[in-house]
Amino acid sequence: MASGVLANSECKKAFEKLKMRSETSQDGDGEEIGRFVIMKLNGNNSEIIVEYKSKPDETFDDFRALMKEAAEAGEGRYAFYDVLKPDQDEKAHVGEKGDLAMIVWCSDDKCAIKQRMLYSSSKDALKKACTGFKKEFQVNDLADLTLDELQSKFKK
Repeated sequence: MASGVLANSECKKAFEKLKMRSETSQDGDGEEIGRFVIMKLNGNNSEIIVEYKSKPDETFDDFRALMKEAAEAGEGRYAFYDVLKPDQDEKAHVGEKGDLAMIVWCSDDKCAIKQRMLYSSSKDALKKACTGFKKEFQVNDLADLTLDELQSKFKK
């Protein structure tokens, strides 16, 4: 089911930057990117835009807090997260690449049905613009939005 929503060109740029990052990589603007990028629908729900690009020292806890804020506002989000292996500490392995996951986040408790349907039906536009991630996850409950949960899903 397509919604007619398109992914802004900045989404692809931010995703490619996340995909190709390394400890010393910077693009022409000198901006380093950390382990995740968060995207959302714009104000009139016509386009997916980049909301947040993480700093190199930010961890899953920072990511989870931002996703919780979105849920509290009754909004969904898309995210790409670079998931390290369970035995790798994010702070000790800054710059190392893991497996890229696409996360579609809409809280069952906080997001209206219309919002959840729109995020679900629009994800294909983002998937088409951002190729090369390993797995896609639909997450609807904060209890399921944990690093352990993501890491375990990569084992399957």
